[in-house]
Amino acid sequence: MTPLKKFVLIPVIVVAALLVTAVAGLYLYLNDARLRGLIEPALESALARDVTLESVHLSLFRTFPNVGFGAEGLTIHTPDGPDLASIDGFWVAAPLSSLFGDELRISAIELIGPRILIEPIGEGRTTLDGLGGDADNAPADSSAFGSIQLDYISVRDGVFAYADETGTLFAIADLDAELRATIDETMALSGYAEAAGLTYESGGLVYASEWDLRLDVDAVADLTAETLRLGSTRLRAENLDIALAGEVAGWGQERMAIDLSIDAPDGTVQGFLSLLPRGLVKELDGLEARGAFSLAATIKGEYGEDVMPALDARIGIQDGFIQYADLPEAITDLALDARITDEQVDITRFSAAAAGNTLAATGRVVNGPPTTVDATFAMNADLSTIPRFYPLDSGTTLAGAIEVDARVQGPVDNPQALEAEGTAELKGVRYTSPDLPQSIDALDGVIRLDRAVIRLEQFALRAGQTDATLSGAVTNYMSFASSAPDAPSPAFTGQMHSNLLFADELIPEDTTDTEPLDLPDLLMDVTYTADRLVYSGIELAGARAVIHLEDDILTMSDMSAAMFDGQLTGRMSFSTQDPLNPTTEGAIAVDGLVAERFFTTMETINRFAKLAGFFEGLFDSEARFSLRMDSLLNPQLETVQASGLFGAREGSLTGLPILEELSVYTGLAELRSLKLNDWSQSFSVAGERLDIRDLNLNAGPYTMQLNGSQGLDDQIDYTLRLILPASASDALLAAPVGATLRPLAGVVNAALVDPATGRIVLDLLAQGAFGKPAIRLNTDMMKTRLKAHASALVTGVRQEAQARLDSLARAQKDALEQEARSRLENLVKGDSTAAGSPIAVPAVDSLKSKGEDLVKDRLKGLLNRKKND
Repeated sequence: MTPLKKFVLIPVIVVAALLVTAVAGLYLYLNDARLRGLIEPALESALARDVTLESVHLSLFRTFPNVGFGAEGLTIHTPDGPDLASIDGFWVAAPLSSLFGDELRISAIELIGPRILIEPIGEGRTTLDGLGGDADNAPADSSAFGSIQLDYISVRDGVFAYADETGTLFAIADLDAELRATIDETMALSGYAEAAGLTYESGGLVYASEWDLRLDVDAVADLTAETLRLGSTRLRAENLDIALAGEVAGWGQERMAIDLSIDAPDGTVQGFLSLLPRGLVKELDGLEARGAFSLAATIKGEYGEDVMPALDARIGIQDGFIQYADLPEAITDLALDARITDEQVDITRFSAAAAGNTLAATGRVVNGPPTTVDATFAMNADLSTIPRFYPLDSGTTLAGAIEVDARVQGPVDNPQALEAEGTAELKGVRYTSPDLPQSIDALDGVIRLDRAVIRLEQFALRAGQTDATLSGAVTNYMSFASSAPDAPSPAFTGQMHSNLLFADELIPEDTTDTEPLDLPDLLMDVTYTADRLVYSGIELAGARAVIHLEDDILTMSDMSAAMFDGQLTGRMSFSTQDPLNPTTEGAIAVDGLVAERFFTTMETINRFAKLAGFFEGLFDSEARFSLRMDSLLNPQLETVQASGLFGAREGSLTGLPILEELSVYTGLAELRSLKLNDWSQSFSVAGERLDIRDLNLNAGPYTMQLNGSQGLDDQIDYTLRLILPASASDALLAAPVGATLRPLAGVVNAALVDPATGRIVLDLLAQGAFGKPAIRLNTDMMKTRLKAHASALVTGVRQEAQARLDSLARAQKDALEQEARSRLENLVKGDSTAAGSPIAVPAVDSLKSKGEDLVKDRLKGLLNRKKND
């Protein structure tokens, strides 16, 4: 090697060695752990949130000739909530020289898989609240860094979602963007952004569903003056291109100035349809659409908390043509001419035709107060032709005709002042759908609009075995479309009659729908009658009820019907004020019902009474009840409350487990099957238990008195008194109960017999399982009866002794009084010889007085002696 080469090569090698050493030292110093230790605290301080980083990289080669910095697995956490954001990967590259000048030039920023999820976390807060901390800790003005130029910004596989507690949802399923930006005194932004699966919902309405959008933007923002000017900016929403132009200023002020124009002069019907929600326009794939769609709108004015900019928009459709794939007919002559401003909405033309059917409408809505409407609507449709131009769901069929010619005028906010005129006539309408448990086989009638009233005339319905005729009137019907809280409720008053209402075939078999049941917001008074009504296998004849609906409570009063060969009367109400737990309550009386049919059919009642298969005959009952149901209208038995009376005039009890066990325990086979003379009791239900009070059952020579309860868990707890004829004593002594009775003698045996009737009385307990109850003597009651019997014997002896003493005293008293009277008479007779002599009269009177005094003294002496004896 020549000396010159050595002279040149040695410095190069030295410089290279120094550079390698410097780079190696830089990599060793700025390793992943040290970079994470520097960056994580800085991010947490700036964001006021916990932050985690999986890895951090410094690169001089991946982004050569620029200096590169990368991070992976960045997550921004939320206190007591889901993570706010995460980024799979982040890279930034900048020329080394720009790091030391007044202008910061960033060659590229690349975001891979950014996900920002703003979700509600309660109390009106979202995961975004508190991000960045206090305003005092906000980062310094970007102008402190001088001019910033971004050559390339890339976003791939981005996800964004916002949701709050009001039901608002905005989401982008896939976001890709490539942008350039220069940040100086002004910020210039150009490039494009594409979003797939954009969805926007608010207030229960879907404004955008799975839209695909592309925004090509050319905008300049003056951050100091707070102005944004849109240059050549276009938005493609689904298949519609929209040009945007104008200016927005003062976004940091209380009122922001807006001057924007939105124009789609070359739009098509196809593009317009693509923006409609998927549920509104079915099967867009393969749909052929032609015709021109135009949109021209301006938004100009101030926007603030109490002010809105003025809107002026024109929408038009000309020569519209829509044909669904595989259908022979098309919707043609589609035309629309509408203008929307802050003051009013004008539809000067809307029309369409298909398969000989025609539709036309015009209207104007003027913003108030009051808001008024003036609209006309005309339609002539053969429903059987609809499947030729519009795809119906599988299994759905239509037939019949509808003719409508109507006009509505008046204030929308005051439905009572609205006036409507016209008619809608239904002729032989038939409708079948998989969603209906029973197809509508015929529907005929006339709806007549008579100023503020809708009158239903000659309405007749047939669905399966069910038929109904309906007449009546609806008032305040425009309240259906009003959101005013003080608007009067629509009201329907009418009459309805069915030859047969077969409710079982009108109830859906699918009971998996858990949507809460909600009664319509309607005042209703209907008198309903049915010759026959079948519900849950129960057949009613001559049914009648007055039905009233108000405030989510349906009341049926003056109910009457024949059922189970007897009669039902009463009232019931059903409430959905708590839609998840509807309630029902009522008062029902039945007379002369056939027990075996009733308890077999009424499964819920029989779960408490448990009489199906055991009781035959006729019974009467009256009861009050209430219970809650679930959203599928299944009764929640633990909520049942009921009370009432029960009585049977004739019939028999056979095979009832408690009677079977009584028969074995007493040795009386007749107790297995009792022919009833009468049966009465009161009852109540609460806490899944049936409580029976004062049951008195007479069956020939046998009487049963019972109190206690039985539950849905099949456990019973009864005290009962069995009153038997005296002839049953031999059977009792030979039966299991005899083991307890035989040791009893004397007074104890006497306690088993009712002295008034001579019948045997057994006090018993029946406990345990309903199907196999345990029977035993009620020893506590026996002891009470023995004490009462003994007390009665003592009282009887005392009363008999006292009666004998009283009888002796009365006899002796009568004898003394008789003796006194005899002596007095003798004394009087002994002085009577002087009678007729004038001088003898005073002597006789004096003697008589003395005799009476003597008798009184003798009588007192005798009585005192008797008393002393």
